[in-house]
Amino acid sequence: MDYIVLAVSFLILQASIAESYKYKSLAGSHLEFPSFTPPALETSGMHSRYYVLPLATLDESDQKWTHAFPVDYCDIFAVTVFAEDPNSFTLKFVLPSGAEVSANKVVDEKLGYGSAGLYPCRTFLFDDPVPSVGEWSVTVSNSDSSTYPVTASLIASFYPSDLILQAFLSSENLIAGRSIEIIALLPALVGSEKSGNITSSIGSLENAITFVYLPDGTEKRVEMEQGPGHSLVQNIKSRTSASDLYASFEVPVPGIYKSLVQVDGTFSDGVKFIRSLWYVFTVAHRSIELAGDVRGSLRTHEISNRDIIDFDIDVKWDGSQLSYRAFAQVWGRGEKDEEVPVAWMSGLVDVQTRKYCLFNCHYIHMQLDSRWLELANAKPPLTLKSVTLEELKAFITLSKSDRVEVTADDGLMQWSPTSVSEECIEIDWEMKEGYNPYRMKKENITETGKILLLHGYCAKHNGFLLDYFDDYLLYEDYETNYLHDEYAKNVLDVLEKNGSTRYSAVGHSQGGPVALHLFTYYQTGMDAVENGRVIQSIGSPYLGCPLAGILALI
Repeated sequence: MDYIVLAVSFLILQASIAESYKYKSLAGSHLEFPSFTPPALETSGMHSRYYVLPLATLDESDQKWTHAFPVDYCDIFAVTVFAEDPNSFTLKFVLPSGAEVSANKVVDEKLGYGSAGLYPCRTFLFDDPVPSVGEWSVTVSNSDSSTYPVTASLIASFYPSDLILQAFLSSENLIAGRSIEIIALLPALVGSEKSGNITSSIGSLENAITFVYLPDGTEKRVEMEQGPGHSLVQNIKSRTSASDLYASFEVPVPGIYKSLVQVDGTFSDGVKFIRSLWYVFTVAHRSIELAGDVRGSLRTHEISNRDIIDFDIDVKWDGSQLSYRAFAQVWGRGEKDEEVPVAWMSGLVDVQTRKYCLFNCHYIHMQLDSRWLELANAKPPLTLKSVTLEELKAFITLSKSDRVEVTADDGLMQWSPTSVSEECIEIDWEMKEGYNPYRMKKENITETGKILLLHGYCAKHNGFLLDYFDDYLLYEDYETNYLHDEYAKNVLDVLEKNGSTRYSAVGHSQGGPVALHLFTYYQTGMDAVENGRVIQSIGSPYLGCPLAGILALI
């Protein structure tokens, strides 16, 4: 009985979402296949020229905290204190000679992202003279004993530095229940920063540890191994003389994992060094799998009268997630019955359920304008290659098939290219994103158009100067933490209630990528914009924001 109730609930949810959100059916030329090749894993790694000190904790019985660590070759040495009130902390620094030293400059600032999440901090800079090489110590005390116990996070930075630590994962297969490897390179695969000091080559590594924090906060300490190393590292080392380290650990549950890689050792001249690096990654639950069958059919679109090829791709689904991102290459047969590439298709998809079905009932639907086959001079039978399903939190691949043959109905099997030459086929928006009522009927939309204002991640208040906008719609959902797709769906709900049918978007911080996500994957009023900019973004982290992840850890 519980299973039946759950299934009915998902069908109701599926129906309500299908009515609310209209996805674009994205497609493109087969010449773009190489664009979907994932980048080398090492290019997506994190880099560090800093050292994360242990958490400084003060209480009534221990009102001072002292920690010693090595400072190596750099022109600027800085220690940043993160705390609710960093100005209440006093820091005393001692040089390798035993003498106390004061910072050349102290900077009070707030670090963060968007208009919220700003974290107060205080930075102590040492640059004149050049920081002494050797073991420094810092003692932390707090002037307000009434607040005990108190904590402060400290990060030491070395700049410029020829010794940069790099870390990345050895695989993109981030599925719960398996083992994952994190690889560290020292120095990193980046160019030297050419500091004013002459650095030595690495003599030896003393300690290399990865602290892994599971989603529930459980900590695991993993000793890293050094060479001959992982096969991936061996390929990388053909291009570098870096020391390679790697650690393997289990990821038993889905969620956000945090790992702190810490390496210390000595240069060949005996000078000690230490580096550490936070690496945050998401592990997914495999909620869907390709079942191996694809059914193809041909229909004529009821409005555009275009021939559309429908692909119903069978999946095994546990019901825990409704929407996914799908991708597939479409291949057909040429004049000599040879296999020829046709196009790629992609987009967001919802799992659907066949009526009156007891087995193999779940599928996802994708479609392709038949003009892509005309352009490639191809005909059925069709084959799908590189069929991929990804979850929407971090676009982690949940299931992939290299090749699936399409079982076509009679209408599709009898279809063949017309005699129209390839030069006469113009690739238009309908071929690239499917039928879109906003584009098709834009001349019938009388609304002049609004400006949609989208705030940043966890924003505490409106950050836009509204006097500068004439006809705007301010999206207001402050102090919330949404992924891009969740944020996008919330915006669509607001637009639906507002009745807006034509609008451009101005996005601050996360609002920029959310606007791009909306424009890319959903049929919206942005498609009805006739001139001017569709999206304007301000301070948007399109390539990610490592600082945001580090501050979230603090």
